[in-house]
Amino acid sequence: MLKRFFQYPRYLSDVLKSVDLDTIPAETTMALWDSIHSLDPNVVTKTLSSLQFKLIQERLEQAPSFIFPSSKLNKTLISEIIETNCLGFSDMESEDSNTLFILRMFPELASNKYIVPLRGDVVENSLKKSEAQQVLNCFCRFYLDTDLFSSYVLVFNENFDGFNYEMFMQEYMKPTQFIL
Repeated sequence: MLKRFFQYPRYLSDVLKSVDLDTIPAETTMALWDSIHSLDPNVVTKTLSSLQFKLIQERLEQAPSFIFPSSKLNKTLISEIIETNCLGFSDMESEDSNTLFILRMFPELASNKYIVPLRGDVVENSLKKSEAQQVLNCFCRFYLDTDLFSSYVLVFNENFDGFNYEMFMQEYMKPTQFIL
């Protein structure tokens, strides 16, 4: 994956500059996190519990890449770890293979508030906000659900010949109410 020069926040303090996070409860932090990003068409958010974050970290060590089809874009994105707590998603079939979406996890609050805010940044308007939200939701769904992780993500990484794309697509396209 080629990486375009793209500025994205690396620390929670880069985003919440004027907020003393030590003085506000986790629920308020989560609401503030969603609120400050809600109007930005190039940013999507979600907040995980510290246990969910730890599970995702462990699973990313086992299976660092996965695919995220977008029927609206007629593209399939593939993820890869760019740096600690940061993933890049690029078009799997593009020759230039530039990053279209960057997902950053901010673990600074994991030990005291037991939450980890996530922020997905769309690079150069390459995705609509709804498409970016779908990628973020599916990333969380497939990495947090043990059955989906074992049946698809792990197989994709460890035994690609055994990966059943048709069954994966049936599961991927199911409407879900995956609650985090």
